[in-house]
Amino acid sequence: MLFFQKLKKIIKILLSSKIIFKKPKKTDLVVLDEQGADRLKLLTKNYNHYVLPIRYQSVNELNFSFVVINLLLKNLKKTRLSTAYFCSMIEALRPKLIITSIDNSLQVSNIAKILDKKFNFLAIQNAARYEFDEYGKNHASKFYIPELACFGNFEKYLYRKHNIKVKKFFVTGSINLSNYVNFI
Repeated sequence: MLFFQKLKKIIKILLSSKIIFKKPKKTDLVVLDEQGADRLKLLTKNYNHYVLPIRYQSVNELNFSFVVINLLLKNLKKTRLSTAYFCSMIEALRPKLIITSIDNSLQVSNIAKILDKKFNFLAIQNAARYEFDEYGKNHASKFYIPELACFGNFEKYLYRKHNIKVKKFFVTGSINLSNYVNFI
């Protein structure tokens, strides 16, 4: 049954998406997940950037260029289809930085695990993360964030308490508060 659900999603994406055969252009930044991209506008506005939707309901174009397909075939050996595609797109775009404000996404974590040695990643905390207590340590330990801009020292404690692998923390406060103050 699970196989048919996944197949249905793939077919839906293929039928509803614009298919592109042109090699992606190099970009300075890749913003993972369009739903958090608006929070990052102040940070990304002066850079050439590409927003890569990673939620299947948001994907509206697929790149099937030779470069992306070649990378996809290599990445499929490491992970599932969706993660392999997103990794392939990022590799084809060759950004200096991959940034996201969706710090609690397993998809982002999976991408970071595969591409961490090739690219710089920065996740920016967008909300309090008390749900880690609800999910338990087994679920929380699946997360991996190379670099996290977090609200404060309590978040550092919380991530460590739940065995969430974060290589480097930056205590920056809330990006939402920063955006609000900037627009007053």
